[in-house]
Amino acid sequence: MTPQYIYFDTCAFMRYAEGSVSDATTRNKAGRARVQALIDDASTVLATSETTIIEFHDALGKDARNGTLPTFDDGWVARSTDDLMGFIAGGRLNVLPSPPKAIESAVVLMRIAHGERGNPGVAFNAWDAVHLITASSWAIELGNKVQLATCDTDFPRFFGLFPHFETLVDILMVV
Repeated sequence: MTPQYIYFDTCAFMRYAEGSVSDATTRNKAGRARVQALIDDASTVLATSETTIIEFHDALGKDARNGTLPTFDDGWVARSTDDLMGFIAGGRLNVLPSPPKAIESAVVLMRIAHGERGNPGVAFNAWDAVHLITASSWAIELGNKVQLATCDTDFPRFFGLFPHFETLVDILMVV
């Protein structure tokens, strides 16, 4: 049986972190449960990227500084960081490097998404593009389709503009 290959973008891990607090929203609790189920499934091969690690740490800090919830404090940031780094250190989560020319490719994809060719604008950001490029590169390396675990609803909209990516990546919504 071929294993499932799952690439996590940053928002998947943010739902995991934000779902860990006592006053978590229903959405974040559901996202945490879904991510945990994927991590617990030994038949899956899991990966993320260097981009995810730094973007995750940045997003945690923003949540803590913004005071969105009182439980998003320094202790929460430390626990959330420890969770992610523990998955990596324990060998459960592989860290993929950014492919060569990922930034240049991301700029092209963002221009397409933002309507350069007469397409309606899609909220497809720089890091979304880098995540898609990294997941696609992994799929090519594996010779197998991968799933991109996300909570970003603009990925499917982007695929409508650029269906080539559907040959490499399936979107797996975690919430």
